[in-house]
Amino acid sequence: MKKTAQIIGLSFLLCRNFSCAEQKVPSSKAEKTTAVASSAQQPLRFSSAIMAIHRDRSGNYWLASHKEGVCRYNGKSVEYFTVDQGLADNQVRSIQEDQLGRIYFGTAQGVCRYEQGKIIRLVENSWEPALKEKDFGQFDLWFNADTKEGAYCYDGEKLSYWAFPLGDKRDVNNAYALTDFSRGKNGALYWATYAAAFIYEGQGVQRIDNETLGLKKEEGLHIRSILKDSKGRLWIGNNGIGVLLMQGDTVLNFSREKGLLMPMEAFRENTEKRAFTKNKGLQSVFLIVEDQKGNIWFSDRDTDLWRFDGKNIQNYKITENDAPSMPLSFYEEENGILLFGLSNGKVYQFDGQSFQERF
Repeated sequence: MKKTAQIIGLSFLLCRNFSCAEQKVPSSKAEKTTAVASSAQQPLRFSSAIMAIHRDRSGNYWLASHKEGVCRYNGKSVEYFTVDQGLADNQVRSIQEDQLGRIYFGTAQGVCRYEQGKIIRLVENSWEPALKEKDFGQFDLWFNADTKEGAYCYDGEKLSYWAFPLGDKRDVNNAYALTDFSRGKNGALYWATYAAAFIYEGQGVQRIDNETLGLKKEEGLHIRSILKDSKGRLWIGNNGIGVLLMQGDTVLNFSREKGLLMPMEAFRENTEKRAFTKNKGLQSVFLIVEDQKGNIWFSDRDTDLWRFDGKNIQNYKITENDAPSMPLSFYEEENGILLFGLSNGKVYQFDGQSFQERF
């Protein structure tokens, strides 16, 4: 099961709020460069992380970057879109497509839509009552809401804001800006923030935090990814304490169970000294996805990519050199080819045997 949106960022920029209706931004002609199928001959111009990958119904590939906007590849040429062409910000965290074939970008400073060659900025519908849980079903698209403690959602006409139900239960050491979002079966929704996850499965929104998970003080959450897989398992990826797995009322540290987490003493010392020593296992997890075969894939900041087939877990080094190549985005094509967008601005494909540079 693929994630509907990839909203994973390496950092969050300061963002500005906005109000009223849609604002059409005049778009200048997008800059084009010639490209060929093999990016080894004509690589992308991106040097920052690939935050999202999407193939639209016309067959175009859209790639979002951490600092350089987005690009569209039609099989022959590449078009680049930045703030100069109307994007709200050059940090683009997600790409989605609606039922009409319109393309949406969740940026660090708002939501934009590409339609008929123009980029339109969507502005928060602030004059209506606050969004309620009963209204979730009418919203197909969800986006990060800048640094706000909630998320934007769009029903095809208006952009609404939903504030996470924090109440007085706040973690003063962590922000509640959205770090990841995914969908489950029967309209289930899963939001991740640094300090907590929020789950909607039709019976109200459930909060999952340190207390819910029974974590020790030194094992504080720092969530970067969340996934409810096809078998009903909830995976929570953390930057520091690895992968947590929830099955019903049972919670376990998957990384520790697989021997892929440094001992707690070393972790505590590492945290106190702020040394951030590179781990050798599955400890700083920024991406969790499931492919069509039911394999669960994890991306780690220091050890690249891991695949869990339900029994065994295997580590993959994507690039041949030692340069950082952490995957931050994922897309599965109809033929089963897996695409991973890396932190170095490249996209690699996996055919079941090996990795090759794609874009």
